[in-house]
Amino acid sequence: MAERLLYLPPWAFCLLLAATFDALGRWSFRAPRAIDAVAYGAAVLMVVPYAGGTIVRSQVWNDRLRFFEAMVRDAPRSARSHRELGLTYGDLGRYDRALEEMHTSLEIEPDDPITLYDLGNVHLRAGRYEDAVAAYSASLAAAPNSLPR
Repeated sequence: MAERLLYLPPWAFCLLLAATFDALGRWSFRAPRAIDAVAYGAAVLMVVPYAGGTIVRSQVWNDRLRFFEAMVRDAPRSARSHRELGLTYGDLGRYDRALEEMHTSLEIEPDDPITLYDLGNVHLRAGRYEDAVAAYSASLAAAPNSLPR
């Protein structure tokens, strides 16, 4: 549900689920006890898998590298996902992997000034000064009236 962007869809789902269980509870209040068991069984069958999924997914948030690797896995055509993973690799000193991700980002969104600027930062940290200057120049050429972050 793209939790990295907005929590609204999960909230809407939870509200819908709560309204459904409320309606089941009101209905089962007038129905025989057997229906209570069915309603509670349905609730357990729905809640347990989602709870397990939440526990598994929350592990991704504990580590920046795992988070951005999951972003790329979940949204492989997202230029930003690849750019952020590239920056993370760069911060870890894994410059070859960082450059791969930055170039993948640029394949998806060619001439993106922010990605070009960040590519320059990765080159700079790797000690590739000429490549850094070229990336910064390309960033300025792509957006001459704005300064990247």
